[in-house]
This record gives sequence, C-alpha cells and structure tokens, in this order.
Amino acid sequence: MRAAIKMKWNSVIMSISSAGRTRNGWSLVFSWVLACFSVGAAAADIESLTQALPLAQAYTYGADGAALDYIREAVVQAQTDDGARTALADTLASLLSDSASTDEFKAFVCRQLYLIGGEGQIDELLPLLLNPDLAHMARYALEVMPSSKVDELLWSAIPSVDGTVAAGLVSSLAARGGVGAPAHLSQLLLHDNDVVVRAAIIGLGRLGGPSVELALRHAHATLPESLHTEILASLLACADHYGESGNRSEATRLYKELMAPELPEVTRIGAFHGLVAVQGDLAVPVVLERLVSGEAAWIAAALSCVRTAGTSVATEYFSAALAQLNDEMKVVLIDALADRADPVAIGGVIEAFESLVGPVQLAALHALGTLGNETHVPLLVDVLMGDDEERAQVAGESLRNMADLGVNAALLQLLDGSGPATQVALMDILAARRVRAAVPQLLQTAGEESGEVREGAFKAIGQLAVMEELPAVFERYLLMDSEDSRKMASRALVAIGRRALPGEARSAMFTEMYGVAPSSITRGALLAVYRELGDDSFLPLVTEALNSSDSLEHQFGFDALVGWPTATPRDAVLALAGETDVEAKRIAALEGYIRMLRLPGKPSVDASLAGLQDVLKLSKDAELVRHVLSVLSELEGPTALSLAESFLGREEVHEAAARAAEKIRSHFYTATASVHGEQAAHMIDGEINTKWDGGESQVAGQWIALDMSLPARIKGIELDNSRDVTRFPKAYEVYVFDRGAPPGEPVAKGVGVEGKTRISFSPVTGQVIRVVQTGSTSEPGWSVQEFRVIPD
Repeated sequence: MRAAIKMKWNSVIMSISSAGRTRNGWSLVFSWVLACFSVGAAAADIESLTQALPLAQAYTYGADGAALDYIREAVVQAQTDDGARTALADTLASLLSDSASTDEFKAFVCRQLYLIGGEGQIDELLPLLLNPDLAHMARYALEVMPSSKVDELLWSAIPSVDGTVAAGLVSSLAARGGVGAPAHLSQLLLHDNDVVVRAAIIGLGRLGGPSVELALRHAHATLPESLHTEILASLLACADHYGESGNRSEATRLYKELMAPELPEVTRIGAFHGLVAVQGDLAVPVVLERLVSGEAAWIAAALSCVRTAGTSVATEYFSAALAQLNDEMKVVLIDALADRADPVAIGGVIEAFESLVGPVQLAALHALGTLGNETHVPLLVDVLMGDDEERAQVAGESLRNMADLGVNAALLQLLDGSGPATQVALMDILAARRVRAAVPQLLQTAGEESGEVREGAFKAIGQLAVMEELPAVFERYLLMDSEDSRKMASRALVAIGRRALPGEARSAMFTEMYGVAPSSITRGALLAVYRELGDDSFLPLVTEALNSSDSLEHQFGFDALVGWPTATPRDAVLALAGETDVEAKRIAALEGYIRMLRLPGKPSVDASLAGLQDVLKLSKDAELVRHVLSVLSELEGPTALSLAESFLGREEVHEAAARAAEKIRSHFYTATASVHGEQAAHMIDGEINTKWDGGESQVAGQWIALDMSLPARIKGIELDNSRDVTRFPKAYEVYVFDRGAPPGEPVAKGVGVEGKTRISFSPVTGQVIRVVQTGSTSEPGWSVQEFRVIPD
C-alpha cells in the first residue's frame, strides 16, 4: 500500500516541477492529487482523495467522519516525503477559501497543517485570523511555522479583530518568540483593551530579557493596579529566564528586588523560591531566616527548599540548625531532611533523638528509615523492643524501610544471641525486607530453638524461601519431633508452594518429598500440605494413603480427601462415605461431599438433587440434614421443594426445612398490587433498594398480594420498608386463601410500624397472601421494599 502511494506522489511531484509555483500550476497539481492519491485505509467506501475531499468539505460535528479519517491517513503517510507533504498541504490550504467548506472542515484542515504545513500555506491561513470562530485554529497551525512572515501577519492582524481574538494573536507572538516580539508586545501595553494588555504582559514574561524587564518595570509604574498581579508574575518569569540562561547575577538581583516587603506575599514567596534555586548553598541563611519567621506561608516555602535546595553543604547547615530550633520546628525540619534523603543530615537527627522529647524522637526515628545505615540498627532494635508502643511501631517501620544493604547483615548478626522476643521481631523485619540470604540462618534457628522462636523462624522461612530451597526446608521438617513443630514447618511448606507457579516442577518436588518421608506421621502431615495447596496432581498420593494398612496413614488420607479444596474427588468422597462403617467418618465424608457440591464446577440442579438424596440415604443425622437443606435452598424446582418439605414434620430440623422450602418457593412467587402494579415485582426481587410505591397518600382499599404458586403453611409475613421508614401501612388486614377462592376472613389486623412491619398469626395454609390497607392518610404514602413470608 505505502509503495503504491509513494509512486503516485512521485507523479504529483513531477507535475509540480513542470507546472511551476503559480496558481494555474497549483490547479494542475490539485487535479493530479485528486486523480492520483488513494489511501483506502480509513474507510472501505472511500477509495481516493477525489472522493474524500468533497465529503470532508461538507462535514459538520456529529456527522460521519470517514472522509476525515481518510485524509488523516493521507497526512500521516505524506510526512515522510517532502514533495508529497507540500502538495497535500497546498491542496488542503486551497480549500480554506472555498465556500463549500464548512467551519468544521476548516478547523480540521488547520489541525492537519499543524503537522504538514509550511510557508506556502501562510496566505491561505491569514483570512482565518480575522474570523473569531476560526482564529484560534489558524493560530494553532501558524505558531509552528518557522517563518518571520507569520510574525508580521499576526502583528498586522491585531488591529482588525476584537479583544479576545487579539489576545490570542498576542499569545501566539509570544509563543513564537520572534526577534520583533518584545518590541511589538511592549507597544501593546498601551492598548485600549485590558484583555490585550494582559495578554501582552503575560507574553512579555514568556519572552524575558533586559528590554522586557525594562518594559514591565515601566508598566508597573504607569499601568493601573488591577494589572500589577500579571506584571509581577511576568517579572518573576524574567528572573527565571536570567537563571535558565546562566545569568545568575541578574537573576539574583531581580529575585531580591521582588522580595521587597511592600510587594504581595505571593510574589515574594515566588521570588524566594527562585533565589534559592539560583544560589543553591549560598541561599541557606535566607532559608533558615524564613524557617524561623513564625509565618506559616514562609515556613512552608522554606521547608520546600530544605527538601531540594543546594548540595550536601546545605544539608550540613540545615542539620546543624536543628539544635537552635524549638521542638515544634525540629519536628518539621527533621521531616524535611528525611525527604531530602541526604545521609549528611544523620548527625543532627541523632542529636535530636537524644533530646528525649517525644515528638522529636518520633520524627528522628522516622527519618532514620531514609537516612540511617547499619550503624543505627542497634538503636532502632532497642526502641523496637521498648515499652513505648508508638515509638516501637515507628522504629519497626524504619527498619523495614532502610535501603542500606549493610542493614541486612546487621540484622542477621543481631539475630544470634538475642532474647526470644527480639529474635521473633527481627525475623519479622527480615521477612518484610525480603532478605532471602536469611533462610539458612532461619533454618538453623528453627532446628535449635523452640516455641515462639521456632514458629517465627518457620513463618519467615515461608515468606522468604523459594522452591529451590524446598528440600532444605523439608529436611528441617523431618527433624521436628512434635506435632506443633511439624505444623509450623508444614505451614512454611504450604507458603513456599503457594508462591510457586503450579506445574510439573512443583508437583514433582512435593511428590518426591512424600516418597522419602520416613514415617506415617510425616507422610500424614505432608498430605495436609497437599490438601492446602489443592493441586489435583497429589490426589493419587491421597488415594495411596487411603489404601494403606497403616491406620494412622489411612486417617490422614481420609482427612485430606474429604477436606480437598476442589470438586475433583467429589464422587470418590461420596463413595468413601458409603464404604465406611464408622458413623463419625461417614458424616465427615458426607459433609465434605456437600461442601464440594457448592464449589466451582458444581453439577447441574438435577445432579445436585440426586447427590443430596444420596447423602440422605446414607445418614439422617440432624446437623447433616440442616447442611443438606442449606444447599437445597439454593436450588429450584418442585423436586427440591418436595424434598425440603419432607422434613417439615421432623421437629429438630423443622425450622431449617421451612426456611429452605420458603426460599425455593420464592423463585415462583408472583406479586401484584391494586395500584402501580408494574412495580409489584420489586417487593420480591431480593433487592432492598427497589420498592413498590403506592403513591403520595394512603387510601383505604389499596392492596398488595403475593401468589406463592403452591399452597404453603405459613405463620406470618414481614413488610420491609427500612430504607424509607415512615412509609409503613397506617392500618392493615391480612388474608390467606387458595387461588380462585374468596379471601374469607382476615387472619390478622393491625397497624404498621416504622422500618419493618412483622405480622404474626396462627399457622394457616393457603396459596395467596393479600394485605389490604384499611387506614387513610394524605402523607406519607405506603411503600414496600421487600415482602417476606414466614413459614410454619
């Protein structure tokens, strides 16, 4: 595609050479462009520039932009070929004066000329400068064109346009920074339009230089005070220009003048920042002077400079100043020095810590996290193990944050010989710092120590060790001589395994461990590790343990299988429940099976029902039945409802069965209402933020009804409007009856209450529940967010 385009553009360029740079010549070029250029990438229906340009000329906002997309692609491709670029730019520019071109298209052309335009398109852009709707787009294209002609056109157009457009032209002149720009903008300081004057002032600030400074000084002395803010800001910009150009003496002079007490504080603070930037270390006395000024704005400015100004020489001065400050200022200066992150400040910070003033010590401890090194580890550890909880927390954070590599070695050195509590704290710090080099020492500690130290060591090992170190961790696991210690070690094995990517390598390493474990106890503990990891590749080892003649190993295998975290062994667990003669094991297996029915990859509704029925055939234990009913309540259909209702007559599980039956039945509920029936379904959608609304007033005779689809025995209902507590029924009657039958006598009468109106009555069987409003009030109206049934 691009090769074909380039060939066509070569033809255009040859045409340019023969036609010459005349209007007639450009007409010929234009015809060549229309005839030859074809992109075809932006829109399938546009095959050439001949098609695209007329469509684009008629473009208005919101219309199909396919033609514009086609031209954009042409612009992108033309940028790599000077001839093609010029030809396309001239073609587009020539359409700016075409009456068929919309303003939207002209704005689009300006954006393209920003990319490919040049001196040849200046004349076509000039008329747009006089159009308030397009002047800003024309300036957008002209600002980047490196031609003094642009400066002349921008300047000459200013008298012909209104203030807003003129201000934009002034801004463009300043942005271009041409040779004549300072003189032109200085003349505009006398313009009769304040908008233009402000633009000239701001533009002069962008240009900088001695002549600009002189013009701005004169303006400050002669122009109204309402313009002084802009003038002072531009004088600050002039000082910045001096500094950026290397003229530090002039910058210093001007910044100092702009810090004069009679000037606005915002100007003085800006000049202060500039002065510190150009003077560096020499500005330290000025910064310290402002730091103790007692004025919040100046203190904030000084602290900002403390964080960034000068070199280590300045850091040394700032650090030394700590001793001369009150406690409050010490805290803020220490924080600023911490942000500066120059270790030269450490002497002053340590001296401040030794002052024993609480807030100062906390600031110093925090700063050590940035400034400290290995020599400060003992100090921080002492504070970490001290009685002051707040100081200990900050010391711990600093130990975790210190970047100096020597800190790791210092922590490891302290680990040996410290007391148990200190060892545990240090191991936590090492783990947080990700000091993997600590693993060998931690393994040794885990073997030699006991209790909380051993537990802390294995916890850190779990956080730091990688799969390559798994054999060493397993070796330590094998040497553990108590159940508690094996649990500690197994938790480390699990943590290491979880951080590794599941796959053949991980499975192989853990499987190999099982083969060399010397006893049923160690193998059993490994099975618990496999269960925690949930890697199905370990299931054959679990099955092997189940078939073992060793009763202990068999029990470990049983526990691992019924507690497996995926649904893969679901059928095997059910079979296991059917095979065992021990009731406790049967119930445990069935509980595991029920849990697996809810895991990802759960079976269909019919398969789940069949599985639950299989469970109930194997055991009628009350707690197990409650578990079955809990799962059953999540299913739908008459079979699930029938199974739940079959337990209503069993007293110890009656309540769970009633809840499950009502929840299953709720899937088939239908709600209706005498008014706003379209909202009735909101009462049974399970969403408390939706509601049925009876209107602004309550009228006797209004009703809502719930058809439960099947007859049910119930003992109450609940009308929930807890999101709109005042809109309860003023008075009500409740009817329960069969579908198609007359309502009969009410089963309950009463008045509503705020939030939730719970209505209880003697158990009754029916299919339809109707609540009739028997009271009247103009406000508030009646609403129900949720209509709940209380089964018997």
